Amino acid sequence: MPLSKKIFIFSLSIFIILILFGGIYFFIFKKDSTKKVTSIKKPSSTKEEQMIEKDRGIILISDEKVLSPVLFKDNSAIRYYAKETGKAYQIEFDGSKKMFISKKELSGLNNVLWSPNGEKVISHFFNTFTYYNYNTRESAELSKGLSDIVWQNNDKILYKYYNEATKENTLNISDPDGNNWKKITDLNSQPLTIFPIPLSGIISFWNKGNGFEETRLETISVLGGEKKTIFKDKFGTDYLWSPDSNNLLISHLAEKGSSKIQLAITNSKGGEYKNLDIPTIVSKCVWSKNSPIIYYALPGMIPTNTVMPNDYFANKFKSADTFWKVDITTGEKERLINLNKLKDLPSIDAANLFLNEDESFLFFTNRSDEKLYRLDL
Repeated sequence: MPLSKKIFIFSLSIFIILILFGGIYFFIFKKDSTKKVTSIKKPSSTKEEQMIEKDRGIILISDEKVLSPVLFKDNSAIRYYAKETGKAYQIEFDGSKKMFISKKELSGLNNVLWSPNGEKVISHFFNTFTYYNYNTRESAELSKGLSDIVWQNNDKILYKYYNEATKENTLNISDPDGNNWKKITDLNSQPLTIFPIPLSGIISFWNKGNGFEETRLETISVLGGEKKTIFKDKFGTDYLWSPDSNNLLISHLAEKGSSKIQLAITNSKGGEYKNLDIPTIVSKCVWSKNSPIIYYALPGMIPTNTVMPNDYFANKFKSADTFWKVDITTGEKERLINLNKLKDLPSIDAANLFLNEDESFLFFTNRSDEKLYRLDL
């Protein structure tokens, strides 16, 4: 056989062997490589995607009717009074580890005002207010004639006082047991809402919202001095200051004596009015701590023949709420929980809204059954 032919046959054999081994490598190793690629887990979603994917829901926290639930100072538990017995409890956010703060039954308890740190209370019984300190066990019955009480801080209270002898109404400040009181200014006889403006020494106050009366928001220094009018000329009005005191949330009627309520925003001086186009009331709202966000419950059924907010607070009807949030800078609104998550729950008429420290939970009392609930955010 010629040498050239031998070389050709040898080269062809080598070529065939290379092709054979190449095919074996492709089908074995490449196939394994494909398996490895397809088995790699998808990277975790972004924070925004996780928020969208989160399965939000509402859970029942208390097994009894509650009065005045508040976030306790360590932000890991809630304190409240049982409406039917007056006993005081502490409970964790999921409804577990329920424990007594006080086993004493309090007959005729109407309302409880907790100090900001949750360690002191002023309890309202009929026409009597009583102070109690859970740390020191000190208690005191406050003087007759006090009304519209609010905590200024952990050590002072603000209140309206009616002097039976002189027939005068005044705004005052004192220790929570009523000692070391001081008059701040004179008032008229209308029922008030008093609210200390956050991060300031200024007090705001206004006549309680009435659908047939104009509401006037006034402010004054805690040291006294001249009163200033911030907002007026609206009916059935209520207000809520932002935590940084830069903005004022307002609910008011579109017209006198109507059922058409609307939510609006102004700056701290009552200017730059902006209608948020949200038909709800301030008592169904709560500010986010560090952002221009408002969480709110939106009433679904306000009868057209009612007067807001009069008939609502007189319990002539209950609303059926959905839950939302709004960015006051952009006006963008977002639903917090899908409607199908609400269909198996009791009808919800939310009040007393508050957030936990990291704003992962929104708590509220359901006026329909007076129990405490939690919405996951």
